[in-house]
Amino acid sequence: MALVRCVNNRIALISKKCITIYEINDTVTAHSLEIPASEDNGFSCANFSPCSSQFVAVTDNKDLLVWQRNDSGLWQLLLRRKLPRKCVQVQVVGERILVADRAGDVYSLMDEQLLLGRLSMALDLVVSSDEQYLIICDRDEKIQVSHFPNCYSIASFCLGHTQFVSCVALVPHSPDQLLSGSGDGSVRLWRYTEGIPLACLALAPLLEREDPPAVLKLCCHGQFVVCLLERNCEVLLLKLEGTSISLQQKMDIGSYPWDAAWDDGGRLWVVAPHHPSHPIKVFESTSLGLCPWEGEVLLQMAEACASLRECQPQDRSHLYKQWFDNVQGYLKKKRHREESRAARKRARIQ
Repeated sequence: MALVRCVNNRIALISKKCITIYEINDTVTAHSLEIPASEDNGFSCANFSPCSSQFVAVTDNKDLLVWQRNDSGLWQLLLRRKLPRKCVQVQVVGERILVADRAGDVYSLMDEQLLLGRLSMALDLVVSSDEQYLIICDRDEKIQVSHFPNCYSIASFCLGHTQFVSCVALVPHSPDQLLSGSGDGSVRLWRYTEGIPLACLALAPLLEREDPPAVLKLCCHGQFVVCLLERNCEVLLLKLEGTSISLQQKMDIGSYPWDAAWDDGGRLWVVAPHHPSHPIKVFESTSLGLCPWEGEVLLQMAEACASLRECQPQDRSHLYKQWFDNVQGYLKKKRHREESRAARKRARIQ
C-alpha cells in the first residue's frame, strides 16, 4: 500500500520499501527512516503520535516498528516487535500503542492488554479526541462504540450500512459526531455516543452511475470532508452543515487515489501511485474550492514518488457479501429423497 500521514508540520510518505518524513519549516528537511532489510513487502498501516515525535508502522510481515525523533532531529528505530496477526490500523493514544487486527481484536501493546475481542474482521479504528471512546468498524456492516480503556463496556452501535464499513472519521468541530463510509456507496453521519443516524449521502447519483462505489477513505478538515472511492479517479469534496452532508466539488486527478490527508495548513495531500507524472498531488483551499498547489517540498519528493510506483493496490472485493444459489442443490436432494422413499414403498408392497 501507499500511504500519506500529516501531523503538525510533518508529512510522511509510506511506500513499499521506504518511509520518508518531511519537516516543513522555513526550509524543507527530509528524513528516510531506517527499515530492517527483511521488511520489503510493504506496510499495512502507519500513524504519527499526536505530538508527531513518534512514528509507528506495521509491515505486511506482521512486524510493528516504532521510530522516535531525538533532540537533534534524527529519527531512530526504537522498537521492533512481531505481532500474531496482520493489522488493519494502528493508533498512538497517550503512552499506549493500539493495534486492530484482521480478526477484530484490539490490543494495547505496551501493557500487553487485550482491549476488545470481536468475531468480525475489523477495517478501521479511531479514538475520540477526549480519549473516552474507542470506535471500530467491521466487515459485517457494524460500527461499535466502546468506552476507553474499559472497552468491554459498549456505549452504542451505529447500524444502517448494508455492506462492509470501510472507514470512520471523527468530525473536528463536533466532538460527538462521526462519519462513516461503506461498500454500499454511502457516507453517513452519526451521533456516535448514542448510535443515532443524522444524515446519509448516497454517492452513486452524484457520480451518475448505477452501481454504488465503495468508499475508500474519509478525512476531515473543519467542515470539509474529502472522500476517496474504490477504483474511481474522482476525489469528492463534501461539506458538513449542522446535520447535513452535501457535495461541494468533484476533482478528476487522472488516476485512482489510494490515500489522502490534510496538513495543518489546510492543504490536501493525495497519493495516486500509478499516475503517469504526478503520483503525489497537493491541493489548497481557495474561494473557488480546492486548487492545485505547487510548493518547494514537491520538488524534493521525486525519489519518494519513484518508490510509490512499486506499490500494489489492495483488493477489497472479498469484503462484499457473497450470495449463493443453493436452490437447485436443494431440489435435487429433495427429488432424490422422494425417489428413495417411493422405491422403499414399492419394495414393501411387493
